Amino acid sequence: MTEQNTNRQKQIGWGRLALEILPELWDFTFHTSLLVAAAAWIIKKTSEIITGRNVIITTANLTDLFTRWEGYVLLLSGVLLVLAYTSMELFASFYFADDLLNGRQGGRYTGVLASVKKGMLALKRFMTPSGIPVLLFILFVIPLIGIGFTVSLTSTYYIPNFIMDVVLSTPLYLLIYLVLVIAAVLICLRHIFVLPAILIDGLEPKRAMQSSNELIRMHWKDFFPKMLKYMLKLALIEFSGYIVFLVLPAFLLTLAGLDLPKHYSLDILSIIETGRQLSALEQRILLNRILSVFSVLEGGYLNSVVSMLMGGLLVVRFLRFYLEYTRPQTNRLYLSRPHRYSYTAKLIRSLLVAGLIALASIPAGALFDLYLQEKTPVDIIAHRAGGTLAPENSVEGIYAAARYECYGSEIDVQRTSDGYYIINHDNDFRRLAGISKTSREMTLQEIRSLKLKDTTGSNAAVQVATIEEMLDAAKDRITLFIELKGETADRKMVDDLAAMIREKDCADDIVLISLNYDVINYAETRYPEFETGLLFFGAYGDIGALNCDILIMEEETATDTRLERASGTGKKTAVWTVNTRTSMEKYLDSGVNAIITDNIELARTVQEELDDRMDYEIIRSWIGDIWN
Repeated sequence: MTEQNTNRQKQIGWGRLALEILPELWDFTFHTSLLVAAAAWIIKKTSEIITGRNVIITTANLTDLFTRWEGYVLLLSGVLLVLAYTSMELFASFYFADDLLNGRQGGRYTGVLASVKKGMLALKRFMTPSGIPVLLFILFVIPLIGIGFTVSLTSTYYIPNFIMDVVLSTPLYLLIYLVLVIAAVLICLRHIFVLPAILIDGLEPKRAMQSSNELIRMHWKDFFPKMLKYMLKLALIEFSGYIVFLVLPAFLLTLAGLDLPKHYSLDILSIIETGRQLSALEQRILLNRILSVFSVLEGGYLNSVVSMLMGGLLVVRFLRFYLEYTRPQTNRLYLSRPHRYSYTAKLIRSLLVAGLIALASIPAGALFDLYLQEKTPVDIIAHRAGGTLAPENSVEGIYAAARYECYGSEIDVQRTSDGYYIINHDNDFRRLAGISKTSREMTLQEIRSLKLKDTTGSNAAVQVATIEEMLDAAKDRITLFIELKGETADRKMVDDLAAMIREKDCADDIVLISLNYDVINYAETRYPEFETGLLFFGAYGDIGALNCDILIMEEETATDTRLERASGTGKKTAVWTVNTRTSMEKYLDSGVNAIITDNIELARTVQEELDDRMDYEIIRSWIGDIWN
């Protein structure tokens, strides 16, 4: 090291380094976030220009992805998007941490840009038979087990709830799932050092896995306790930030607003137009709303900054372990002394963000009444006829949902081998009757002779219902959402059901829904008098252009952006299957038209609680997730 560099760098302890690199980590995350956002925008716009923005892919028409050339363009765009996130977020963070630990110098932005460049160049190391599985494991397996480093694009990747419901309710599937999760955890722990081995030391993926195995075998007694201890420290700091920036302000503002009226109409625009003076009560309400918006925005921002910094420190500490184990003779930590202007610029930028948040809080709080006026009631649809109130897919479920004043009742229809239509959710009758045969392998008489298990927990025997019985029960009582289910869901089913519905004169009480877009597209085109709904749990493109009346999205697919865009096209929206309190609090307050749920009673309770909230609580649900 030269004398000039010695003046700019000095060796320090880990604790001080961790404290003093926080501005560097903030700056790195700030700029890489901008770069990732720019790359995502460019990829998306380029894809739209090439395909003409006329491609809509959902899980309901997934075959289009492989039968049209535009589908392959979308696939390529998706791959490029994943690679952009991986190189700029994940790989670059390791290179940046390596620079911090080794005191490498750079200009004001060259440190970030150099790390991003190295991250992009490192992608080619994963384009091998052994590297691609490593990349896929990082992107899609690690989010499921919650151990290891991944990217924000796939960090919320999950197994859809409707699949997990089947897994958890089937002992064999549950056993297989647990075995796979345990295997994935063990693989992750044994190969925890694969990323730094590939990125920092340039090892081939296969050799990196071997190296990680060797390091864990030699140092696991040192690594795991120390790493766990450090993670707990970071978690404690993050939790403290959560308490200080979110919980404490919430408590104080809630306390301050206890004596204020709820949902008070305060039309600021009208007051300004007429020049009327605010009363003392209205002044308190306005101040409370502005402070509530400021608290939620500023507190959420600061809390997200703390989480981001803790994540950056975790990467740096993890990489230091790797360097200690692979380079025991050079255990050096250096602090790069940046120019004073750099620190000043970062401080000013932070204060500027805080100032902009404060300014935005004033109009947002003042116009909060407009947000209240836009809220519309959310309809509740009972899943599988009556949810948990009655045996699934039973006539009793229809009556139970009607008694609870549900807007609708959802059922599953399948065709028998002799052309009749019965109500059953699964592909076969194994779960409910212990018979492995499907509906199309059995006659109506054979199916009606089955004794189903009562899903409410009683020992009563339940008979399989027919579509005719369900139509009679629902007519003039409740809207019936008929899901055209399984392998027998085809155009013939649509034609047959349409004839039955017309014969019973109950078209106004019926919505035809399916996971199969061809079926729904046919129903909407051939029978425009019926409402139709498309079920899907993944989508790309302008879903508002899909040929149906209602877009029924699985929970994680129903993002605020998708719901807003769908509503802007005049489509109704619904979310399935919303069963937890957290999900209900989200979607009963999201602007969606309806939710499908098994827990009717809980949904009613949550709705009543939401209607009784104070202004601060409503504001928190309105903009509380903006920084996510």
